[in-house]
Amino acid sequence: MTHIKQGLTPTRDAGLLAIACFKLLKAITLISLGLGAFRLLDPRVVDRLTNWLLHFSLTSGQELVNRAIDLLSTLTRRRTTALGLGAIAYGSLFAVEGIGLWKGKRWAEYLTVIATSSLIPFEIYELTRRLTVVRVSALLINAAAVIYLVYRLRHPRPDSGPIDRRSRLPYSAQRRRRIFIRARRKQTRA
Repeated sequence: MTHIKQGLTPTRDAGLLAIACFKLLKAITLISLGLGAFRLLDPRVVDRLTNWLLHFSLTSGQELVNRAIDLLSTLTRRRTTALGLGAIAYGSLFAVEGIGLWKGKRWAEYLTVIATSSLIPFEIYELTRRLTVVRVSALLINAAAVIYLVYRLRHPRPDSGPIDRRSRLPYSAQRRRRIFIRARRKQTRA
């Protein structure tokens, strides 16, 4: 009998693929930023970056450059390490979610719903502090992803076979459950 490994073959669901690509893009960005934060532990890198920012001339966005210089001047080793580790850990979570969704795994759908929906209150709080297009977009994208995944989790998939309406389980799972219960009853009677 021949067995072919699936590897990273993507799922056929376009919605899951879109969410997976978005999560993987965020993972790459956060892990890169986390690794970059560790480069800031070297004082020479901080000096070069500060000098570059000081010479950086823009007609607009000067406030952003000033905020970046202020941030660089107040960074401590402990804070830089915490930022780097936090970004890498959060990026790793996004990578796990993205790969799981890419492969169409059900556990990844649950993980993504829990992780994403737990951060929506913080995004709403940030919107109350300052309303920007980026923050509104992030909230809408994350809310749409959660709604889509909850819908997928609540409704049966076409490839899982017929569903027993009482237990919301596929008939094959319902049958295995009945067989297990019968075997357990026989053990208790004996």
